[in-house]
Amino acid sequence: MQKSFGFDTLLFMLQLFLLHTVAWDTHHDRYNHTVQDLHIMKKSYPTGINSTMVDNNHTILNEKQIFLRGMNTSFISNHRPSNRYDQVSTVTTTATVNAQRLPYFGGPVIANVKVVTIWWGAQVRYTSQLESFYSAITTSNWYRIFTQYNTSITPNIGYGQWIQSYNYSKAPNGTVTDEQSQTHLQLLISTRKVPQVDNNTYYAIHFAPGIKIDIGSYVSCMSYCAYHYTMWNVNTNGKVNSKYPYIYYGVMPDQGGGCSYGCGADPVPLNNLFLVASHELAEVVTDPCVGVITDYAYPLAWYSITEGEVGDICTGIP
Repeated sequence: MQKSFGFDTLLFMLQLFLLHTVAWDTHHDRYNHTVQDLHIMKKSYPTGINSTMVDNNHTILNEKQIFLRGMNTSFISNHRPSNRYDQVSTVTTTATVNAQRLPYFGGPVIANVKVVTIWWGAQVRYTSQLESFYSAITTSNWYRIFTQYNTSITPNIGYGQWIQSYNYSKAPNGTVTDEQSQTHLQLLISTRKVPQVDNNTYYAIHFAPGIKIDIGSYVSCMSYCAYHYTMWNVNTNGKVNSKYPYIYYGVMPDQGGGCSYGCGADPVPLNNLFLVASHELAEVVTDPCVGVITDYAYPLAWYSITEGEVGDICTGIP
């Protein structure tokens, strides 16, 4: 029988989060050799990467960008909203951040996150528990650690909130591609089924058991546990919204099935789901635009070229 969830459990989990934000506990080495958070690749070609991943300007593209329908480097550069963060040598940051290990590339952060949970499929598990989780963690002591990523050119990171859920019971089942998740998210936004885009909104998509999410050749619970990403907020005329250019979203597969063998060591799938959800939340707050970059530059925010984002650096550290 599945263990029940209560407020005491939530408090325990939040204490655990103060210690680490692990999204891949028992297979740390395997985790580091995938694109769980879809990091850009530069200078070398990991296994499976070939010359088709290089654009006409000889720029090695993000693995994920190969699969972005209608996106290419010229589209991204032409719609770059600002270059005021290009020169970040004079930016001041909180002293507790090790700038050499985790440099700041000048991009935006999420100041006061507003979590919108989307239940993809008819049988998403733990919906009420996840709503309580997001409500509690965004106002917890654990969340205060993100103040160390404040800078002189970005709004200060403060507490957030969970604001709403949407039950997308008619969403596609079986195997879903990331392109499909983007298309359906845009549909939900355009038809006002979910709150509208702004600089703080994060759409956390949680999937029902049995649904696989493919990112090219990478498959959920085999290549990765969860990920967050970014897409351009494009209107019906194909123009990027100048005020709110980015849509931030996360993909959280159900942590049963294949995920139960590598995505956390807890025997209770809900607890492992808390772990991957907190991992992605930490990273989307401190590096929300990772999905629209083509190089180690703006709009990338807090990112290590060798270790990835904040959650990746903490993976496996108790």
